[in-house]
Amino acid sequence: MEAVKLAQREGVETTARTLRLDPTRLRARVGDADDSSATFVEVPVVAPQRGGAPLLVELVSRGGEQMRVHLAGPSSAALVELARVFWGR
Repeated sequence: MEAVKLAQREGVETTARTLRLDPTRLRARVGDADDSSATFVEVPVVAPQRGGAPLLVELVSRGGEQMRVHLAGPSSAALVELARVFWGR
């Protein structure tokens, strides 16, 4: 079960390769363990142009908690870390 948790966090391919597991079987177990119908969508973060309108990013957890982040400059690394902490609680 620990491998499933790790795969949910780090990805099936990376986990299977690191732990020398069958990725097909691990993917099936991750699918069985996932009780949500949420879909992950990766969106590239584009920093607002200097003097342009700030960028608003809204994060929503599975439990429905919401966070809004206003970006006025290039801070994509900070946004990624903030999202990890927010969703990892």
